[in-house]
Amino acid sequence: MAIIISDDDVRKHLTMSECIEAMDVCFGDFSEGKAKTLPRLRYRVDAPDDPTREYFANVHVGAVPSYGMACVRAGSNMLAKGGAPSRKTTSSPDATNWTVIILYDLNNAEPVAFMHESQLSGVRVGATTGVAVDKVARDDVTELG
Repeated sequence: MAIIISDDDVRKHLTMSECIEAMDVCFGDFSEGKAKTLPRLRYRVDAPDDPTREYFANVHVGAVPSYGMACVRAGSNMLAKGGAPSRKTTSSPDATNWTVIILYDLNNAEPVAFMHESQLSGVRVGATTGVAVDKVARDDVTELG
């Protein structure tokens, strides 16, 4: 039976050091050709009720054999039209992130977790930088400036 992992669960139970370790394993699998991912799929379509807004979708998929997991991450948001093409300006009255993640077991293909992604995203991005800094920093470094 799949579990639901909320933003509060992530806030309470996922530490940055745990996420850095997990990202290191993921990148290790990828560098060895074991982990799989595809390019992001993104698209925009006009909002039917407001010509100043558009619907935006962002989908990622991948699998990390060392953790026995595959993942589908699907995001959804409303954006303001007319901004810089490389920038996304939300047009929602609040900063709601409607991205969800489904984790699947690579052994039997069953879904094992459904997650809301808002809290996880920031930790994951920070952990990615943490892995990079760890790999390029000299062993004798004690401060980051």
